[in-house]
Amino acid sequence: MLRRAGCKADAGGNELKQRMRMIEGMLQKLDEQERRFSAMNEQTMQKCADLQRQAAQVDTDELNAERQSVRAEYLDAAKKKLEETFGERYSLMRMMDSRRRMEKLTRENGDSGKAPMKKKLMKEEMR
Repeated sequence: MLRRAGCKADAGGNELKQRMRMIEGMLQKLDEQERRFSAMNEQTMQKCADLQRQAAQVDTDELNAERQSVRAEYLDAAKKKLEETFGERYSLMRMMDSRRRMEKLTRENGDSGKAPMKKKLMKEEMR
């Protein structure tokens, strides 16, 4: 039994006891970590369940209406920033063309909030 544990026969008793204490200490640390991670897991699962309940209560029509109102605000802010950045080089026609392309791309993507694919962007840029 001492040879299996990697201990020498002459000092086997003490060395085996030390190794056993070390292994027991490691097991205690593992048990403590398991308790901590289990508690963290339960908290995370609870938060996830809370967020799922909140998401189920959201009215999709109201959400889409809010998105549209926010989109208009951001478009106006972007237009102003473009005007400030480009100054005299700013072109209303270029802005309108870019806006039409952006709206076309968002309609193609189902307005899911996902960014358009690179291929579509590259195809539009080449036109």
